[in-house]
Amino acid sequence: MTIVADSRQGHSATGVGLRISELARRAGMPIPTVKFYLREGLLPPGTPTARNQARYEECHLERLRLIRALTTVGGLEIGAVRGLLTVLEDPGVTLAGVYTGLDRVGFTASPYPADFDGVEAARADIDALADRLGWDEEATRSGRESLVQVLTTLRALGCDAHGRYFLTFAQAAGSVVDAEMGLVQGSDRDAKAEAMVRSVLFDVLMSVMLRTVRRNAVAVRFGG
Repeated sequence: MTIVADSRQGHSATGVGLRISELARRAGMPIPTVKFYLREGLLPPGTPTARNQARYEECHLERLRLIRALTTVGGLEIGAVRGLLTVLEDPGVTLAGVYTGLDRVGFTASPYPADFDGVEAARADIDALADRLGWDEEATRSGRESLVQVLTTLRALGCDAHGRYFLTFAQAAGSVVDAEMGLVQGSDRDAKAEAMVRSVLFDVLMSVMLRTVRRNAVAVRFGG
């Protein structure tokens, strides 16, 4: 499955290609949106056929479908999508590098000042959690700092927040990620693209699943 469009690819076997109207229709988006992606460089140019006209290939359609998945279902901003596409187009980026790129578009809240009440205690608790779970220090550094912010905020608001809650979430996340990693096959360009889109959409999946299960629990426990 070719998810990533390559501007070096030529015509399809038929030599006909797609008009921009057909490309937009099959991608499920308005023509102005396709033109916007062309202007922004997110979609490689087609093959010119006349003044202000071009033909596009299946690889362009797959690129648009990827962009649509990342921006609509995935909820990513155009700038983040641009960065991820750059990662995919770099042949020197490994599969591990793809996940590193994904990590950069994650939690973006501004950190608390180092002397903010509760930060050091929260960091100690998260470090203890990471040690218990055997997390790689370098690989999980940014994630652990985000967890510090979450825990500090919960406590600053007077919410009951103990390590056992975070452990439960971490263990559940571990099971989900184990299942996700089992789907990764190979390390070529398509494999990296599939890993990227799965990661983004699985984040959405878990968020929706959590809200859905919570809503069901509320209905069962409190009625309505």
